[in-house]
Amino acid sequence: MRQLIHMSIRNLLKNLKKRLVRRSAKSGDQHTEKSPSLPQGAKAPSDQQPRTKSEIPKAAPTATTAKPPVALSLIPVVIGLDFGTFSTKVVARRRNEREATVLCLDEPCPGYPCFTVPSLVRVVQGKVFFGKHAACGDGGHLFRSLKVSLLTGSFPPTDVGLRPDELVALYLAWLLRRVEQWLTREYGANRTNVFVNAAAPMNHYEEPALRKRYLRIINAAWNAGLGQRSIEVEQGASLSALRPWLDEWMDHRTRIEPIETRRFEVLPETVAPIVSLSRDPHMSAGMYLIVDMGAGTTEFSVNHAAEPGGNHGILCYYDQSVLLGAEQFQSPPPGESEESLTRNLLKEMCKTWGRGYTKDSNSHAARHRWKELTVLLAGGGTSRPELRDKIAKHRNAVMYAFQGLDCRYSVKTHFPRELDFRAAEPERNANGFLLSVAHGLSYPKRTWPDFVEPHDVTQMTGTPRAGSPDLPWFDVG
Repeated sequence: MRQLIHMSIRNLLKNLKKRLVRRSAKSGDQHTEKSPSLPQGAKAPSDQQPRTKSEIPKAAPTATTAKPPVALSLIPVVIGLDFGTFSTKVVARRRNEREATVLCLDEPCPGYPCFTVPSLVRVVQGKVFFGKHAACGDGGHLFRSLKVSLLTGSFPPTDVGLRPDELVALYLAWLLRRVEQWLTREYGANRTNVFVNAAAPMNHYEEPALRKRYLRIINAAWNAGLGQRSIEVEQGASLSALRPWLDEWMDHRTRIEPIETRRFEVLPETVAPIVSLSRDPHMSAGMYLIVDMGAGTTEFSVNHAAEPGGNHGILCYYDQSVLLGAEQFQSPPPGESEESLTRNLLKEMCKTWGRGYTKDSNSHAARHRWKELTVLLAGGGTSRPELRDKIAKHRNAVMYAFQGLDCRYSVKTHFPRELDFRAAEPERNANGFLLSVAHGLSYPKRTWPDFVEPHDVTQMTGTPRAGSPDLPWFDVG
């Protein structure tokens, strides 16, 4: 009896299990009918019931429906352009990069460091040549000392019919075309957002009319080399073909983009070395007298630089440009000698320091900081060892108001740090100091210390007359 009961229970459980299995299978079949699994890209059967929009699965994107790739953002690059009497130097810095790149934009030219471009233009039978081709070419008219021509506004007359401003605009347009070609090789075509910082002597920077001349020149060169209306300014270009461009862009009525929108700026060249120096962790606050001697001119500037990151920035007390450069030392004009030229140079140094000092001489607190002075040498002309020695020995002549007092006076040459010389690497130690201006210009203007121009540094009144040093050639005024 008991066995029959157990058998009945087992049979009942078996039947129940079979029913559950059949019900599960039936439920699975019904689910499959409602939501068929189709191969990717296969069409549903025509007798399938239509589904709502929310029930229809999203198709994989195809070549025609896929979103186009998002364009890569432009690479911001700042170009530091140091246009000099003898040569031009260019440094490129990708924004926020610590290291900048020294550009070699021309073929090597005898007598020039390989990273410099001769500041020369030659016109031969209506064709224009620049840089090394101008230096090594023959015939025609060779235009030297273009920067001096800008300062004086003239050069010996020729039948070419070009003004100094137009010659410089042509030269810089050709140079910026070379920069554009380098940017394409380095980053790809149309991949960069470029800004150009060019240097001008302080008297050009401060004087509105002169500064506008520089801006017009850079504006023309920018549009030819890097702007939306670029033109082919190449070696051997026809002057007659370039004349319409010159007439348009160098006309005084041509609009110059406002500072809010233009992608170039003219900045004071004597401040640029201090900007470069401020990136040196060994720089200290204090008075700096800049002596930037090029081939035909020397820029003097006396400044107070605050600690890096300080609130006061740079105070430029006095600045001047004089027509005295390395070319005069190499070939002294009639009636001059190397000794007389050196005396004139030291005289202008004294004048620069003295004009600046008179603005603080009535303030004890401000006067105290003038007891320390660093003479910062820049430009190829200051590389003459005998000139450097004479500058170093004339502390009392320069700091004439503190004779016999405990003063600190030093002379140094600044070699910019964090520069990628690439092909020019062998010249890093020999001629790297030539890049202090271009290196400073390669930093965006917004990162520069606050800069106060000489006319904004208040002149003290009632200045006591300072004693003169015991030197026959001394003249502070």
